Amino acid sequence: MNEDEYYREIEDAVILQEELPLKPYCSDELKTVLRIRPRATALTKRYIQLNPLHQRVFLTFDLDYRTWAYVAEDVELPQPIWCVGNTKNGHAHLIYALMYPVYKIGRASCRERV
Repeated sequence: MNEDEYYREIEDAVILQEELPLKPYCSDELKTVLRIRPRATALTKRYIQLNPLHQRVFLTFDLDYRTWAYVAEDVELPQPIWCVGNTKNGHAHLIYALMYPVYKIGRASCRERV
């Protein structure tokens, strides 16, 4: 890993942590109840809510095949900010951050209120 890749990884991790909900739903087991926990606690859990309820900041793509590590490169996609791979079955999630969030509430806006 060269120096540029190293700093990109740090930057991506910071973006991911800063954009997560302050109190996301999270759990260590998918079959149990999701609990709302502070961001610092949620980051230690196996399953975590990435997007706030009212907006989309992250797009997650579920790749159910073993060659997921080469997908972005093969089809000339930008590099995701985060990849989560399952070592047991070879499947993965690729996570991209949007430059501007997409708001889900009818009259939502990204401009600041005065």
